Amino acid sequence: MGKIKQNYQMRGFKRNRFEEYFKNIGGIETSRGVFESSDWKVILSDEESVTIGSIKFPEVDVEIICDESVYDEFIESYKIKFLTAGG
Repeated sequence: MGKIKQNYQMRGFKRNRFEEYFKNIGGIETSRGVFESSDWKVILSDEESVTIGSIKFPEVDVEIICDESVYDEFIESYKIKFLTAGG
C-alpha cells in the first residue's frame, strides 16, 4: 500500500493545539514535532508569527504522510478539527 503526502500552512492555531490533537488520536512524539502511528506520520514546523494588517496570527506548517488505506478518514477528521472559514 502506498503513502500520500499533504502539506498545510496553518494560521490561527498555536503549535501546542496540533501537538495535543495528534497525541489524542494515538500519535507518539518520536522526536520534537514528529508524531507517528502505524498508519501515519505528521511533522510540525516551529510556530511563527504572521502579521496581516494589524493582527498577528500564529502559523505552523503541517506535513502529513498517511497510508492510502486511512488517508481519507484521517484528512477528513483533521479538516473538521482545524480548517475553518471566516464569515
